Amino acid sequence: MERIKKFLKASGGMGLRIVKTGIAATLCVVVSYWMMLDTPFFAVAATVISMGKSIDISIRGGKTGCWVL
Repeated sequence: MERIKKFLKASGGMGLRIVKTGIAATLCVVVSYWMMLDTPFFAVAATVISMGKSIDISIRGGKTGCWVL
């Protein structure tokens, strides 16, 4: 984990939240492709909107379907 933090700080300040959102969006596209959905855009948009500062907030946002601060 420390290696990842050092790499992210050295690469211009990209934070772990950006990495977490990117991983979630990528997994969402893969699952959408696997489920043969026509428009994975809406699934990815919902994923990005429901991402929060912590895992707990992200889970609550995903369950309620709205932005939770």
